[in-house]
Amino acid sequence: MKTKPIELTDSLRHRFHSKYIPSEDGCWDWTAAVSSAGYGVIQAGGRTNSLLLAHRVAYSIHTGSIAEGRVIDHLCRNRRCVNPYHLEAVSFEENVRRGDTYSSGSPRRDKKHCPQGHPYSGDNLRMNSNGSRSCRTCIKANARRRYLESKSCL
Repeated sequence: MKTKPIELTDSLRHRFHSKYIPSEDGCWDWTAAVSSAGYGVIQAGGRTNSLLLAHRVAYSIHTGSIAEGRVIDHLCRNRRCVNPYHLEAVSFEENVRRGDTYSSGSPRRDKKHCPQGHPYSGDNLRMNSNGSRSCRTCIKANARRRYLESKSCL
């Protein structure tokens, strides 16, 4: 995952500082546009006028450039927060480990059985491309049910 360094212009700095509100919990809540993933975004301006992630801009303004191979982790877990004291440059792997996804060790990871009671282990476990787990017994049962339904419709 390669990202270009952020070119910090006076215009970008000025626009950035007009688009957040400090909250009681210490977060600087982004008040402008937000991506579909919930992160603040701001236009870079200039010729490209591309969108930049606001937390990356905050880190760059207040802490310095982001080292290659690093991502910015929200220590407060608030995706709209742009407070540089709540941001840390870490490896992608560390960011995932700290997060609340299955692969990070969230409560979902602790579940040993599917909703129907089949074990999430051995040959019965299927890891999906998005990191979630599926039960092969249930997958087969659903495929069989759909097959039988299609035959009865003929």
